[in-house]
Amino acid sequence: MLPLRRTMLLRGGTLVTMDPARSVVRADLLVEEGRIARIGPRLRAPPKAAVLDCA
Repeated sequence: MLPLRRTMLLRGGTLVTMDPARSVVRADLLVEEGRIARIGPRLRAPPKAAVLDCA
């Protein structure tokens, strides 16, 4: 199990949003200090980040 505060990049996952126009999107999700920092396509992983393939 990864520590909760570790920087992680979840790559290529299916995200469900609260936006009715885009309720399901495929994107990367960057978590830093236990919080979502960025969401978008092809995000760059910070140094020492754990990268998890969610495709």
